[in-house]
Amino acid sequence: MTKSLSRNGAPMIGRKRKEFRNIWIVTFLALLLAAVSVSMRLSESVFRSVAALLPRPVVDYALEFLFLYLLGLLLVTYGRWRKAYRHERELENILSAISPDTLLVINQERKIVMCNPSLQRMFGYTPEEILGRTTDLLYSDRRSSTHRYHEIYDEIEQAGYHFGQAAGRRQNGKAIPIEIISAELSGGGVVILLRDISDRVRAEEALRESQQRYAAIVQNALVGIFQASPEGVFLAANGTLARLLGYETPVDFLAGVKSFGRDLFADPGCYEDLMYQLSDQGKVENLEARLRRRDGGVFWASITARTVRDPGGNLLTTEGIIEDIAVRRQAEETMRQSLEKLRKATDSIIDVIVMAVEARDPYTSGHQRRVADLAQAIALEMGLPRDQIDGLRMAAVIHDLGKISVPSEILTMPRQLSETEFDLVKTHAQLGHDLIQDVDFPWPIAEIILQHHERLDGSGYPRGLKGEAILLEAKILAVADDVEAISTDRPYRAALGIDKALEDISQGRGTLYDPAVVDACLKLFQEKGFQFGEK
Repeated sequence: MTKSLSRNGAPMIGRKRKEFRNIWIVTFLALLLAAVSVSMRLSESVFRSVAALLPRPVVDYALEFLFLYLLGLLLVTYGRWRKAYRHERELENILSAISPDTLLVINQERKIVMCNPSLQRMFGYTPEEILGRTTDLLYSDRRSSTHRYHEIYDEIEQAGYHFGQAAGRRQNGKAIPIEIISAELSGGGVVILLRDISDRVRAEEALRESQQRYAAIVQNALVGIFQASPEGVFLAANGTLARLLGYETPVDFLAGVKSFGRDLFADPGCYEDLMYQLSDQGKVENLEARLRRRDGGVFWASITARTVRDPGGNLLTTEGIIEDIAVRRQAEETMRQSLEKLRKATDSIIDVIVMAVEARDPYTSGHQRRVADLAQAIALEMGLPRDQIDGLRMAAVIHDLGKISVPSEILTMPRQLSETEFDLVKTHAQLGHDLIQDVDFPWPIAEIILQHHERLDGSGYPRGLKGEAILLEAKILAVADDVEAISTDRPYRAALGIDKALEDISQGRGTLYDPAVVDACLKLFQEKGFQFGEK
């Protein structure tokens, strides 16, 4: 662009406006002079032509009136202009004083001709130190002042204003980031606003660093992170997810995987389950599914996701995480197999113990197994948790373990036992507890064995516990033990039958036995046809 420059090289900004203003002033003065000249000529020529028609005083009064009217019009116009100028200056002074930003006015010679007090607060210069000098000392990059001046004015001529940023420099040499807003003044020259943006720059830098840290966390997370469209198309993914599915970068992954369901899930049913939960609940947690890698391999993964909706409830995106759980599932399977082996080994050991106990009392052979079957059935009928039922069955299978310390002659006595003999038999509950109390079972096996002869009213043994002090498992074992014992043969009597057994527990309901346990037991025999296995 060709620039019109003054003698010192500055562009002649505002030349057209100034020319129009000068033309108006010259025109006004010409009209005024013309009016005066006309009035003077009229006083000579018109007087002669109209003297014969009008009296001379009339002509003199008319000329005086015209002159006074023009003079009054000039004075009124000047007064209005003066008032407007004064008002504008007062407004400029107020704005200059209260503005936190630096305001400068520079003339066509690029010299600062006006500044507000904020200049000293921002840059450290007093008005005396800055007026009459160029703005170059306010910048730290030291670029050519003429080049900077031309850049600013090029933009002002094209857009009417200039907006930009630069590195400012305080009087003490410290650099500060500044924002520059410039506009042309109607009388020539430029007004410049300089704003200290140090706080904004620091905030932007902090935000940028925070975003970089967040992006690094997302990209290097131990789980895959994704965002998908309502149509199931992946919109974003981190590096972990890309590598998990066999791609080198997220870009490769997004280009290679088009459909969240068709390209990723090895089992379509799992994808349908995922979408149903997202639609119904808005989220899904730890859904385990088999996913397909780029090379066709399949692995187990855990998916946690949620839907993102707008205020109107419309689905925007689905976002979530995908975690490789192949190693965990393998470990769980290995542990399950180990536990199964341990369970079988434990059952074998218990079988040996039961056989050892029953070998000393052939009349009660199979008693503990049958009691365990009935106790388990009662617990299932009552809705107990699976783990609690497993502990109950374990205790029931060895609940008479303490009888191994009772003389076999007493256990097989073909008559009613004496009080002393019966007291000796009653020690089996405590003896069984003592034998296994140091075994680290996941259930209170020793305490269940100790309490299986306690009764609700405190009439049981060995501690005479009552009500809630007795474990629920022990209450169930007590009912199952008595029902089996009454309904089968004993050394000192023949079997009394299941009807007698059910009658006895019904009579003891609420006093000796827990009502809920009795009701469950009666329901099993009377409604569901429960029967003991063969002896």
